Amino acid sequence: QVIALNTKEPFCVVKEATQNSSLMGDDYITLKIVSNEWLSFEKGDKIVVDGFDYTIRTTTKRDIQGAAYYIFEPVFYGPMYDLMKTIYRNTDKNGKSDRSTFDLTYTIKEFVQVIIYNLNRDYPGLWAFDETNCPETEAKTIQFSGVNCLQVLQTLCSKDNFNLEFLITQDGRVRTIHIG
Repeated sequence: QVIALNTKEPFCVVKEATQNSSLMGDDYITLKIVSNEWLSFEKGDKIVVDGFDYTIRTTTKRDIQGAAYYIFEPVFYGPMYDLMKTIYRNTDKNGKSDRSTFDLTYTIKEFVQVIIYNLNRDYPGLWAFDETNCPETEAKTIQFSGVNCLQVLQTLCSKDNFNLEFLITQDGRVRTIHIG
């Protein structure tokens, strides 16, 4: 169901819209909506901003203003937050894994490929890796224990490891991780 925003009848207006975004960090949009009708915002609802899907992952804050208006404050999270929901496991390209506590000795390309294997287990066909433009690195041994894919990506790119940055782009439904 599409919710029409900024309408006269029924009255509905986006009073505020804030995007919080940082390199390798936050990426979410908060809306403040005033309406004379009750609106139903649910987990999984999405908006598209600049070609990126932003999805509600938490309960929307709701309030009553006076006798005739409701205020809604949904928070929509960018694609990066899918990485938070996926545990990094020792996974092969077929999605088979045997544990979530393990050591790996890989280059950055091989580590990120394992992230993609994990994401494709939970989100088949939605995630890709720009391996062609990823820098060549020496192999490093890193231990993982019950961490999610976003934590792994941030750890890999940290100064203590490969000292690189990551960026997520989206083309249609496919989200691509770029390392540089």
